[in-house]
Amino acid sequence: NCLIRFYSFVRNEMLLAMGPAGYRINGIITEELEEKGEKVRDFLNYYLTVVDKPYYADFQRFILHLGFNGSGFKKVYQDPILKRPIARFIVAEDFLIDGSCTSILDSNRLTHVLHLSKRDILLNQQSGEYRDVELSIFKGTNSEKKIELSKKEDFDNEAYDRPSLFEIYECHAYLNLDEFEDGSGDDDNETIPSPYIITFDPESKEVLSIRRNWNESDPTRERINYFVQYNYLPGFGVRGLGLAHLLGSNAISLTTLQRELIDAGQFKNLPAGFYDGALKSQDNDFTLGPGQFKPIKTGGGLIKDFIIPLPFGEPSSVLRELRLDLVNQTKELGSSAELGMLESKEDIPTGTMMAALEEKNRIQSAVLKSIHYSLTEELQMIDKLFRRGLSDDFSEVVNGTEITAQDFADEVEIIPVSDPSTNS
Repeated sequence: NCLIRFYSFVRNEMLLAMGPAGYRINGIITEELEEKGEKVRDFLNYYLTVVDKPYYADFQRFILHLGFNGSGFKKVYQDPILKRPIARFIVAEDFLIDGSCTSILDSNRLTHVLHLSKRDILLNQQSGEYRDVELSIFKGTNSEKKIELSKKEDFDNEAYDRPSLFEIYECHAYLNLDEFEDGSGDDDNETIPSPYIITFDPESKEVLSIRRNWNESDPTRERINYFVQYNYLPGFGVRGLGLAHLLGSNAISLTTLQRELIDAGQFKNLPAGFYDGALKSQDNDFTLGPGQFKPIKTGGGLIKDFIIPLPFGEPSSVLRELRLDLVNQTKELGSSAELGMLESKEDIPTGTMMAALEEKNRIQSAVLKSIHYSLTEELQMIDKLFRRGLSDDFSEVVNGTEITAQDFADEVEIIPVSDPSTNS
């Protein structure tokens, strides 16, 4: 329930029908800059909602992972096959990071485990993105990964042995590579590791590509970042805390209490017992379920003289109260507590209502501000990729308005259209 509520309010706040992007003018606001900001905003919203249609579906799936696991990572990059910027969610298991750092920007090594089809790998090789080398992953699979199926003479299981997706590692690391040095003779540049992106096949150890990960005009060789981290709540390490961490113990306790109450109600409403029958004397091990009766040998006497009634009682009121307390605590931790507005007075003051909203939504507001900050970074990275790849003669018509390369002004900053400072 808390995860569904989290998904609902993030989905409604961040992914609007018109698009997620807004804009802000840095410096003196002029009519010309306002017009350029509106054009850039409309262009990005058109791109993310119409051109890149999988963006919303990917983001919605990402919200569920973020709320449950506490951390989520997205990669913003220029797709070599589609030839356009995209932002996609990375499953936590496919993103390897130094656990001792406090941010992905502080990690010396970032590894993204790609799951590519044979077609994607071949297209990357044809386009020059990957080296044209023969990979062992196309020849067969490891015996440990083969699927064990029943062997029949008329059944061919070779198709199930061949995977449809192959693991390719993309490692963002600092390295000393002599063949990539500029030959300037500067000893400092030759001893200090520089950022590179190394893509390789972990099975055959074949290196598919090595690319510089800094702007050639940058003398400091600062690493270009491709990843954005989202946190539900900050954790003790680089990864955050999610609903699974906050509510896991409460969920187990609530499930146990609910089962005990249901079992007690079943036995009380459907009592079990014995009746006079021809049961042998040595069969004295009984297991009774709700509404189930077993025969017992009484020698012709009354069964009530031989058997004590089974002590089935009503569901415990103590367990019921404990369950209600855990439910309320879980709602508060999950920021899904109800205000009970229907039971309040109609003449409640506005200030009192606003204070109640802020109190009940304190955790939710903090989470929304964190997501808003990360989404700002993601949208600005998409905007930078567009600006970097735009040519001087670029022209596009969006909603009847023409936008050119000159409309992407430095004073226009892309931000999410959501406002985390307002309780909605």
